[in-house]
Amino acid sequence: MSSHLLHVVHEADLRGAEVDASALKQSLRQSANQLGLKYDETNHMGTLSSKLLKRYLRAAVVVASRLHGCIFSYALGIPFVGIECDYKLHAFKETHAATAQCLAAHDVRHRLDADLLRAVYNKAELPASPYDDGRNQTAMSELLIELQAASSTCRL
Repeated sequence: MSSHLLHVVHEADLRGAEVDASALKQSLRQSANQLGLKYDETNHMGTLSSKLLKRYLRAAVVVASRLHGCIFSYALGIPFVGIECDYKLHAFKETHAATAQCLAAHDVRHRLDADLLRAVYNKAELPASPYDDGRNQTAMSELLIELQAASSTCRL
């Protein structure tokens, strides 16, 4: 069930882009509340686990300053807003998710609000990039399913 706003945070990148991570978190908590969603946060630094994947699967929308957050969202077909703190997230958008909503770090304070998140969520389906005929997203989704199955059977 899509009941959460998942915030995938890369605090070092946010600091480097002069974004106040605490203010961003507070703003996203308020936006989640306005949208009737629960706020959830991860830095995505732990190992891949079924618990992490479940957090994605319950998300109605993901806001990510980490490239991994955008990749997982894309692979799972979950609407996302990327915060571009460096070239990697911008390059991913250009090559895989051309119509995804991404904001330059300096625009976050002025543009990232409940209205934008509602618009992203309401689109729900991520359109294919002109560079991708659908095979890439399918392959990524299959890989995530395999990783989830492996993580639930292996103990590290």
